[in-house]
This record gives sequence, C-alpha cells and structure tokens, in this order.
Amino acid sequence: MVSVDPWKAPAVLIPAPPKTASQTLTALVEDLMPSDLDRPAMDGGVHQSLKIDAVRRVERWRFYSGLKRPPQAALAYGHYLPTRLNLKRIARRYQAAVCCIPIRPLGQLVCSLIAHCDRGSGPIDPKLINRIEGLSHFQDLNPSERFELLAVRYLPLIQNLIDGWIDRCADRNIPCVVIPFTSITTRQAELQNALISVLPVSQEQQPKATTASIQRNPTTTTRTNLGDIDPTVRQRIRSLAELLFQDERPSIQVLHNYLKQDLSDDSTPMELPLLWTPHQGRFGAS
Repeated sequence: MVSVDPWKAPAVLIPAPPKTASQTLTALVEDLMPSDLDRPAMDGGVHQSLKIDAVRRVERWRFYSGLKRPPQAALAYGHYLPTRLNLKRIARRYQAAVCCIPIRPLGQLVCSLIAHCDRGSGPIDPKLINRIEGLSHFQDLNPSERFELLAVRYLPLIQNLIDGWIDRCADRNIPCVVIPFTSITTRQAELQNALISVLPVSQEQQPKATTASIQRNPTTTTRTNLGDIDPTVRQRIRSLAELLFQDERPSIQVLHNYLKQDLSDDSTPMELPLLWTPHQGRFGAS
C-alpha cells in the first residue's frame, strides 16, 4: 500500500479556456467545498504555470508531528497548461482528485474575446499570455478582422487546454468532466448536484446545491455577434479548428463537434448533456 504524505489535500483542478464562464464555474464548485480550502495562484508567463511551493524540511516535520494540519481540500483555477511542470507543482502539496474543464462553442468564445479586448481590460486577464500585445492597430480593425486575428492567436492555446488536459487526466487516472457553457450559466442547481458526487468532499460535509444564481465577470460591453462576421472568415477559422481539433475517439469527437458547431452556417444545434466524462460519455439529461 502506497503511503500518502500527510500534507497532500485532494485538489479540484479547473484548467479553463478563456471566456467559458470559468469564474462562475469556480464559484459554483467553491460553494460545495469545505471552508478550509487552499486556492493556489498562477505565475502566468509564457508557460501558464501554477505557483505552488515545495514543502520544505521544517514544514514537513510540522505536518508529520501534527503541529500543522493540511487544508481539507484545494481548488486550483486558472488558464494553466497540462505541462509536466504544472503536474509536478500540483503533486508538491496536493492529490489531483478531479479535473473540471469548462468549454464553449468557438465562435461565441472568440466574439466574447473581442468584447473583452474592447472594454480595455487586457486580452483575458493579467495571468494569461497577451497575444495582442504590440498590435497597436487592433482597435482599427473591423469585427471580422478582429475575429480572425484572435481566433488564429488563441485557438491553439484553447485546444491545448482542452485536449491536453483530457489526455493528461487519462494518462494519470484523474477523473475528468467537461462542462458546456450553458450548464454553467443556465443549469446551475443541476450541475452542482451532479458535481457533488465527484468532488473530494465526504458525505457528512456535502452541502446542498445553492438555489441562487451565480454569475462572475460578465461582459458589459456591446457584443460582436457571429452574424456580423464575414462567412469566408468563419469558414477559414472552421478550417483551422478542423486542423487543431482532431481525434479518432467517438467521445472526444462529440466534444469537438460541440466546439466547432457555430463556425458553419449549415450546422445543426446539438442536444447537450449536463456534462461529459470524456472517456465514458455523456452525463445528465439534455
């Protein structure tokens, strides 16, 4: 039997693509977690790294002696990539218990990126790679040009965050759930009740799902609509998405179809589950 270091608390990972209601999802998850909760921060930078310090000798002795108790759980939210460095840093203090990945159709996501840049608060947030830095002409571009530029620059990062974490979780036997945007924004009570069964909280600790609507960091500027985007631009971005999001596994293909569905005029809206478990299928009623 493998012994577990006494300081290693179970951790919920939320490695989120931008503009996927990820802050709202984090609030919904945090609402179900114990109050004694670690919230590791991000370093940011080109590697999109988590900031988790190693447990040093004196601190280790305090844990083993019982002078210091670990938190009941941890919640690691951010736009951090599935790199070996991040996995190593997580393992310094935590045991990854479940990974929750919020996703959103790519056309809607890029339109929301445009609105975020227009409101003057940076590309996404201060800890995300700024892929429009130095583009002094960005505000002079029309909506279709902005859409194409942001899609070309951010879609590879988004693909890495989604597919990369799904594969890392499969390799390391970490339970993984992928959550559609509408489940986070319009089906919150259902979603919380479903998440309770996968979060690292004992039955005695589990609170009931909240009935109050939660919303974090909403877009306050006028949105660019997909109808405002030149169809030829959308088709070029669809081709880029087809190149990036490829997988032979049927359960992953369904996720990819959801992501790409609004980049074509002839696509049929999908019936969405409450959430997906990528290596098992869908969960919850449509």
